[in-house]
Amino acid sequence: MTHAIGTQQSWAEWLRGIVPIELASHIVHVVPKERELLVFADTPAWCARLRYAVGTLASQISARDATITRTILRVQPASFRP
Repeated sequence: MTHAIGTQQSWAEWLRGIVPIELASHIVHVVPKERELLVFADTPAWCARLRYAVGTLASQISARDATITRTILRVQPASFRP
């Protein structure tokens, strides 16, 4: 379990470091799951902006983990955050 959390935190920090600075603070969680990378944003508006930014990073994501073939963005409502 702690390995999974560490992996999620590592992905979140990495992704925050490569997206434009105004988007980085709106990334709530990043979860690698099988062949997908789930990216959670704090609001629908920031989710849409992140979707476009992350869409341009496919080669960088693939370079970090070649098993990731799809990136999915979702909204993480404040009421569900730890």
